[in-house]
Amino acid sequence: MKMEMPAGETTRLVVAYLHSGGFPQVAARSAGIPLKVFRAWMKEGQREKAPALLREFYLAVTQAQAQARLRAEITAFNDKPLEWLKHGPGKSRGKECGWGPSAKGKGKKEVEASSLLEIPGLARELKKLLEMLEPYPAARKALSEALEKDAAGLEFDES
Repeated sequence: MKMEMPAGETTRLVVAYLHSGGFPQVAARSAGIPLKVFRAWMKEGQREKAPALLREFYLAVTQAQAQARLRAEITAFNDKPLEWLKHGPGKSRGKECGWGPSAKGKGKKEVEASSLLEIPGLARELKKLLEMLEPYPAARKALSEALEKDAAGLEFDES
């Protein structure tokens, strides 16, 4: 069975829906692509030696998803910096930074550090973050206060 190929206009439409904040499957269905076909295109497009149109479709969709997520993260950083600090990119999900309550691995017990001091290089990174937050005094203060409990040995100049 020969797989049909996405047309350029179909790719542009799906990408536009993704840039607007749509989820991939909904964007595809809104563009008239059956879910089964969308999944097949994405699976085949992952292969480096996929037909050019499928590879271009896959790359365009994954790039649009990343751009939409980045725009949401930037908005959260600007509009709700405390939420960004509490639930944002510092939380991991598998191999990718994510938003959530904890870092978990597949099939493994949740990994928790008993102290922030146990994380290599964290003091340096936290100091950089505090410097970056200087234009946002409320977020900077909230971060500093949150760190006080666990980072007693870290020195941050709050002046």
